[in-house]
Parts: sequence; structure tokens; C-alpha cells
Amino acid sequence: MWNYYCSLFKDCWEAFRASLGTTSLGFVAPLIVSVLSIAITLFIVLKKQGKEAMLKRWREDAAIALRVTLVVTAVVYVPIFVWSSIHTIYGQHESLAVQVKNLEQKNKALELDLELHRHGMVTGDPVFPNTIYLLEAFRMYRVALGYDAKCTIYVTAPPEADAIASMTAQFQINVSNCATFGPMGTDLPPSMQKEALEGSTPGFVTINAPENDRAADELMNRLNSVFRVKRGYREIPRGRLAEYPRSNAIWIQFGSQSAFASELRERGK
Repeated sequence: MWNYYCSLFKDCWEAFRASLGTTSLGFVAPLIVSVLSIAITLFIVLKKQGKEAMLKRWREDAAIALRVTLVVTAVVYVPIFVWSSIHTIYGQHESLAVQVKNLEQKNKALELDLELHRHGMVTGDPVFPNTIYLLEAFRMYRVALGYDAKCTIYVTAPPEADAIASMTAQFQINVSNCATFGPMGTDLPPSMQKEALEGSTPGFVTINAPENDRAADELMNRLNSVFRVKRGYREIPRGRLAEYPRSNAIWIQFGSQSAFASELRERGK
């Protein structure tokens, strides 16, 4: 608060000086000259009338001269300073009012934009093409498999990549029609968490499937526009999917620091 008042006083003083067309020294100098003039005048009177006569009235003469100087200074400078201060404060008030109005308009626009994003995807946002490409990749995976083939998608991810992995697992079901398991994240026992993360690569999504799996290769190529992907050949751990089909099973491993390709491009990586 005091910083604001000090800054306001400084602005008022600058406006005062500007109205006088002088510097701070230019304002103080006349006062110094006035005081020196009084002192010199008293000295001259002292020499002319003698020390004894001067001592009798010097206090009275000095007081009169000082009061006159102060009154004249106040009459001349105080109105100018008051006017400059009022002008400065009013200008700052107007500036703040404009800033507040602009902020209110921006907040209103942000609220409308947030409400729009709460209820639907905006085609101009990166999430829209990311979702389209993701769905298209798994749709083409189903086409490559054949519509009657059974399949399983197993998804694992470290806790920090659980959100992006969960989105992938949930969205792909509608187009792949594969039995889906995961990601389980911290719900898995520590030993199973370690097993799920082994072989994953930070910043990459690994598509694990048997060698020469044409459908898995098609999926990896399609997902390349959504994530940084790499091919892997690890088998899904035994006992993990006891009730799921093991034919056409794909293990999608999200590594730490996994992100959408659009996000990585914005980061400049």
C-alpha cells in the first residue's frame, strides 16, 4: 500500500514539475535564493544601522521576511501542485477503469470459451484432430484384423501418463471393438507395476505385438501421427488377461513423459 502512495506522490511531483517546465532543482533554487536574499538583506542592514540597532529588530524583520516568502511560495505553487495532482490521479483512475473494463471483457470471453470447452470439442483445438486420428488408427486396426476377429488391447502406463493412456483405452473401444484392460496405474501391486513398466521408453508409446503382425504394424503406422511410437515384441505377462482372448493381443505401453505429438510440436521438441 505504501509503495502505491509513494509511487502516486512521485507521479504527482513529476506532473507538477512538468507544469512548471523545470526540474526539482529548478523548483528548490528560487526558495534557496529567497532565503539567501533575506540573510544578505539582514547583513546589509546590520552594517548600515549598526549591530545594536540590528539586534533589536532582526528577529522581527527575519520573521516577517520568512512569512512573506512562505506565503508567496504557497500562493504560487500550492494551487499548481494541487491541480497537477488532481489531473494525475484522475488520469490514473481513468487508466485503471479502462484496464478493469478490458479485464472484465477478457474474463467474460474466457468464461464463454471455458463453457464451450466443457460441453464439446472445438475443431480448432489440437484435441480435436488428436481424437480423430486416434479413432481412425484403431478403426483401421479393426479393418486390418477383419470385423469378426477377436482381439485384446492391454494398456499400461506410469502414474504421470495415466490420463493420456486412459483416454486412449476408453476411446479406442468404440472403433476397435476389442476387449480392453488397463491402465491400472497405482492399483497394481508394486511387482506388477514394475513388470508393466519394464521395456517402456520415456517419451514413447510402445506397440507390443508378435512379429509380422500386419494389423499391429498398421496400428503403429497410424498412431505415429498421434504419439511418438515404436514397435515392441513383448508378450503380455501370463495370468494378466486370464479371461481375455490372447489371439490378436496388443500391449500398448505408455512410457514416462508420454504426450501427444501436437503437444511436443508446441514445445519445440
